[in-house]
Amino acid sequence: MDKILLIEDTLEERKKLESAINDAIKSYGLHEVLELEVLQNTNEDLNFMFPDNSVKDTQALEDRLSTYLNSRKDIKLLVIDHDLSGFKNDKLSEPVISIASHSSSIPLIRYARINRKSVDTLADAIDAGSEFSIKIDTKNPTEAAKKIINAYDGFSKIKNAIEILDDTQRSKGPSSIIANITNAKTQEDNFWMYVSGASLLKELVELNEVMIAQSLNDEQKNKLVIDRLSYIIGYWFYNIILTFPGVILNKIATSSYLHITQQDLEQNQQFFEPAKYNGPFSLTDEYWWKEKLDEILDQEEVDTGFDLLAKNGIHVEKQEGGYYCIMTQQAISFEDSRSLSWLPNGAILSKVDKNLYDQYAPFFGEY
Repeated sequence: MDKILLIEDTLEERKKLESAINDAIKSYGLHEVLELEVLQNTNEDLNFMFPDNSVKDTQALEDRLSTYLNSRKDIKLLVIDHDLSGFKNDKLSEPVISIASHSSSIPLIRYARINRKSVDTLADAIDAGSEFSIKIDTKNPTEAAKKIINAYDGFSKIKNAIEILDDTQRSKGPSSIIANITNAKTQEDNFWMYVSGASLLKELVELNEVMIAQSLNDEQKNKLVIDRLSYIIGYWFYNIILTFPGVILNKIATSSYLHITQQDLEQNQQFFEPAKYNGPFSLTDEYWWKEKLDEILDQEEVDTGFDLLAKNGIHVEKQEGGYYCIMTQQAISFEDSRSLSWLPNGAILSKVDKNLYDQYAPFFGEY
């Protein structure tokens, strides 16, 4: 049975998240393959996670925790609070867990209970390109739980798909692997345009160096490649490709691109169903392929989704938009937006509100 390990030092928050995650596991039919494990606030439990490290011959806390995580093949996802000071234990902290999870190739979700602003969303997006973690907001435990099990499901699907690829397919690079996994070979070049916005290539080079340095047999080498590729590509796909709309569009970006509201998109999904994305990380979130949306519009000889609905006798109010603001996470028009120089080349629909751009651009090296 796969496990999600929740590490939260506040009893009230722990209970809320535990209940919400268990409900989500049942609601999305994962109860036969997945269960939640909650770290209890006892020194016995905490110390158990830091065994004497005879494997790596080091007593660094992150290495000792990594040894424990490597022994727990059932843990597929870690979910942790940013502040773990309530445990009253000097071993367990977010930095230690982050380093250990990265070393063990176990995906990590982090959260902090703070009032977030638009600039925080942009800062998270910037960090996502170089960090190996996923940040979520737990203000609404139900929505947070959906994101948690969606992350578990997405990483699992990527790993399962990579396992059945042969060595030749795996060696073709991340963009080819994702194109293969998502059955979108026509998008391979577009996926490649996102690589420049991530630390992906550095990690792949380091993976090769590790395999060279260690005396591994073919079976061990194969397992290391699958585990590491799944981990690295999963983050790249979630934090870069899905975060910055261009090839695959979230619901807000899709409705904006079609010049209709989210509600009108939901009520008239049958017109856009052929463009629906059903790959990794789509268990609880909805996405659409931009290329397939364009094909639908071209076939119907219309310019926008608004025009398509009107052609079929459905009258809705046309929305100004076309793009997605990564700070406000709302629809935005070309005229009211600005581009950011550091965005991945493939993120052609990702913009920033021009007023927010003028306010924050100096802090992000745009001037």
